[in-house]
Amino acid sequence: MDLLETDVFMWHGYSVLYLEGKWVKATPAFNIEMCTRSGVKSLGFNGVDDPFMHEFNEQDKKHMDYLTDYGFFADLPHERIITSLKSSYPKFFVLVENNKSIKDSF
Repeated sequence: MDLLETDVFMWHGYSVLYLEGKWVKATPAFNIEMCTRSGVKSLGFNGVDDPFMHEFNEQDKKHMDYLTDYGFFADLPHERIITSLKSSYPKFFVLVENNKSIKDSF
């Protein structure tokens, strides 16, 4: 958090699946191990509901929420994301610019 200088994660995404004629949101990044480490309940997935956000932790206290929904994209909007990240996290990107091995991953 210190490096980002905020607790807001820009472009924290989710997946959208088309199942039985309906679009369903899901966050596959939160496996059971990550949920346990983060102190949040596993959302589960039933193929019908939108299990896409860990709004509350295991103590039912507010954990996170999406501030902006950028919509759906057929392909990852890489340039748009990088531009947004650079303006939101300037301290982090100074570090990236000074470290070739990190920079090459962008």
